Amino acid sequence: MPRKATFSPGSKKHNFQPFKDKLELIRKCEAGIAHSVVTVQIMGVSRSTVSTIWKNRDKCRETAAIANTLLGS
Repeated sequence: MPRKATFSPGSKKHNFQPFKDKLELIRKCEAGIAHSVVTVQIMGVSRSTVSTIWKNRDKCRETAAIANTLLGS
């Protein structure tokens, strides 16, 4: 018997992090603050979110450089 696809009302919601918050998070991690401290005490996001942003930090920096060039800042 095939299984029915069901919607779970308790499923996780995708959280959008503003770009400036991502850059702030990267700066704090580069300053030597532990990921676990950044997650709970400073940013209020999950550790996996911090790890994902940290993993993609080069891409965030490239995007920031392009945005600064386009905006003339």
